[in-house]
Amino acid sequence: MKSEEQKELLRFLGILVAVIVVIVGIYFFTKKFVTKEKEEETVETPAVGTIDYNTAIVGNMLNKPESDYYVFVYNYEVANRDKYTVQNYLTEYLNDSENEDTRLKVYNVVLNDYLNKKYMAVEGEESNPKAKSIEEFKFGDFTLIRVKKGKVSKYLEDADAIKKELGIKDQNED
Repeated sequence: MKSEEQKELLRFLGILVAVIVVIVGIYFFTKKFVTKEKEEETVETPAVGTIDYNTAIVGNMLNKPESDYYVFVYNYEVANRDKYTVQNYLTEYLNDSENEDTRLKVYNVVLNDYLNKKYMAVEGEESNPKAKSIEEFKFGDFTLIRVKKGKVSKYLEDADAIKKELGIKDQNED
């Protein structure tokens, strides 16, 4: 009699194991294929933007709140030794703690930005240091502009002239 009960118990356990295997199989099948579609349908949330108050565009570079400041206009795609030298001069100028009270603000204008591309002098074009309005500006690889009261007072495209303007001294000149 026990053998009949044991056979019946074994059949019951076999059926129970088979049902559990089928349920687990369905779970993993739906997890893999059904939720995959939902993940693909999710809309990416846009990244939170940040504002860089040291960056400007050509269209508003003459309208900054300071009455006297510099604007460094450059093309970041150009690998020019003088451009890197000028960037080092600007870094030294901005990090000079002795002249912190008299130092002028420096804004950066990247010519490669969409809003500034039309002001970049392309091959065969000359820059326009005599420009009086925003529309007339054409810039080369790098330019340092000094703006006083909304007007361009200096337009420098030479590394040595920029060094002199910023008051950068050679390391052996103390």
